Amino acid sequence: MSDILTFETIRRIHKDEELSVKLSKIPDDFFEKATQYIKAKEDSVKNDPAAAQEFQNVKHRLRFIMETRERKILNMALYSVRTGLPPENLMPSEKPFFESILESLNKFKQLREDVLEPKTSAPLKVVAFTDDVGAFLGEDMISYGPFKKGDIASIPEKNSEILISGKKAEEMKIN
Repeated sequence: MSDILTFETIRRIHKDEELSVKLSKIPDDFFEKATQYIKAKEDSVKNDPAAAQEFQNVKHRLRFIMETRERKILNMALYSVRTGLPPENLMPSEKPFFESILESLNKFKQLREDVLEPKTSAPLKVVAFTDDVGAFLGEDMISYGPFKKGDIASIPEKNSEILISGKKAEEMKIN
């Protein structure tokens, strides 16, 4: 990017962000240049109403650009977690934000998977049901059944022992 940021450049980037669903490609140093632009203009507009209005317009456009990119980064992080695809047009200054969101989303995704598909830590035993058995909550807090006579299932060992001792199931040996 050139050393000087202009109002026209800010307008163009504002329009690009507004019209695109994805992050627009903007120069890596855009936010640093925008900060310099704001600092340089701040003092010079105090006694000039027309310049003050333009200055407020620039600040409004910069706020829009930043908030729009923020929303797009949030959406990109969610998309990346679900698809594994990397983001496009992410500025270096936006990467830490994206990565922290990605980390949080991955943790939440893992929690969701643990709830929906819990990993059993209870040892399982394969049994053949000798009688109909209604649904029950296993020692691993997973719902099993209902089962009909002749069904074969892997269930937690402690639950299988209760069913075997009650003559509702027989242990099957798997070689």
